[in-house]
Amino acid sequence: MKTNTSSYIDNYSDKENLYRKIRDDIIFLDIKPGERFSETSIATKLKAGRVAVREAITQLNEEGYVEVLPQKGTFVAKINLEKIKQAAYAHTVLEQAIVEEILNRGLSKSEIDLLKNTLKAQKQEKEQNHIMNVILKEYQILYHLSTFCDRGFVWEVFRTLDSHLLRIQYLQYSTFVYQMQMSSLTNIENSVLESSMLIDNIMRGDKGNSLLIMSNRYTRIMWQAEMMKSIYPQYFSS
Repeated sequence: MKTNTSSYIDNYSDKENLYRKIRDDIIFLDIKPGERFSETSIATKLKAGRVAVREAITQLNEEGYVEVLPQKGTFVAKINLEKIKQAAYAHTVLEQAIVEEILNRGLSKSEIDLLKNTLKAQKQEKEQNHIMNVILKEYQILYHLSTFCDRGFVWEVFRTLDSHLLRIQYLQYSTFVYQMQMSSLTNIENSVLESSMLIDNIMRGDKGNSLLIMSNRYTRIMWQAEMMKSIYPQYFSS
């Protein structure tokens, strides 16, 4: 499995762990949008070699997490609503096509077991309130579905789109820790419920509900993105 899809799978090499650590610091807002940081400070903080840090920053730049500005330095990219819309649209279109293909061919027992095990792991992450791991397990379920029909390559497309989408999701989930006025569920609980419902509907061959779940997921993200910008305007590009 390719390094570039490591955000959605388990097992990381040391080099990938370094990349993930810096990426997670950005997603978790430990390094905030618009903040400047240097190879030296990161290398010192993480006790890593500067060459490895430079390679990680290069990958993060390619994926849109950071911007390297000549003669100014490296900055965390501010969250961009237009790029979130692009990522949400790409996920919706491609993932719905994948689900339709899965529904046409059906699932094998081993595929069902893999989905159920990933769902179980997501529920365990929820119980421990590991917000980002809940999000990544949700993506992992979708990644598994794509590999079942030999469409794993679409995650190369998502890799360069998801830097803004993942950050807005974490911001939403961490902001709405408690129950929202319009729902009896937190965002984390809703994520696990949607994953469970999606797997259940695919297993039952219910195309309508399966596609609706996929669509609603990104509609909700976009609706809350506007709200997040009003709460944290300093994190967003104008």
